[in-house]
Amino acid sequence: MCAVPYNDAWEIHNVDLEHILVVDDEEAIREVVSTMLESRGYSCTAVSNGRAAQECVRRQTPDLVLSDMIMPEMDGIKLLDWLRNPRPEVPVIMVTAIHDISTALEPSAAAPTTTS
Repeated sequence: MCAVPYNDAWEIHNVDLEHILVVDDEEAIREVVSTMLESRGYSCTAVSNGRAAQECVRRQTPDLVLSDMIMPEMDGIKLLDWLRNPRPEVPVIMVTAIHDISTALEPSAAAPTTTS
């Protein structure tokens, strides 16, 4: 994975990641993302929702979590809230297919946070 800092846009820096947890309720998305990352040399675990991601994090701390925002059982925002307690150092990238971020956040704002 590469990161380009805003102040040094012409020099590409490698981000030191080994294990990425991919969380998405759509199997096709999980497969494509995991396959792409694995082809770049990363180890991936792919799960279908936040509850399954919690179990993975309890077993092995990932170097990065790449999570969909809207999923059944436990959405990405609730997963992020939960992850901040046991593993605040783990970076999380949230993605969604919904074009309006306020629409994507509405269900999460209305539901109470679950901490299992």
